[in-house]
Amino acid sequence: MPRYQNNKSLHLSDEQWNAMKEAVESGEYATDAAYLRAMINAGRSNIADMDPRTSDTRTQSDVTHDTSSEAAKALSDEKLIDSLKRGEDDRQKISEVLTEPSNKFQSQLANRLDELAKEDTSPVQSEYAPELDSTAYWLEDSR
Repeated sequence: MPRYQNNKSLHLSDEQWNAMKEAVESGEYATDAAYLRAMINAGRSNIADMDPRTSDTRTQSDVTHDTSSEAAKALSDEKLIDSLKRGEDDRQKISEVLTEPSNKFQSQLANRLDELAKEDTSPVQSEYAPELDSTAYWLEDSR
């Protein structure tokens, strides 16, 4: 095991502190430090997400993005880089690079639209349209 000689103070919200303590108490991690190192190494490496001074402590899935630009910026660099193939012989067009993230994003949008259509308080309506061979969506009273 490596020797850790450098240290940094980190401020955590009560929610973050409790999540860390629960993970250690359940035996998932040996120590608080092991938990924090694992979170940093496992892709939660954006320390600002863990720092209540720069974050409202919501998880990425809870964050609301009002523009496509904000949503695109929410995709981690690591996930975008993972879409690329390695090596000069594996050059890809942008459409190839973006296929998987775009498909996943479209799937999430479709799921969200379905959720809205099922909510009684939502103006979104839906029904299967055989002529489209798909589900059709519209706003209540605008059909």
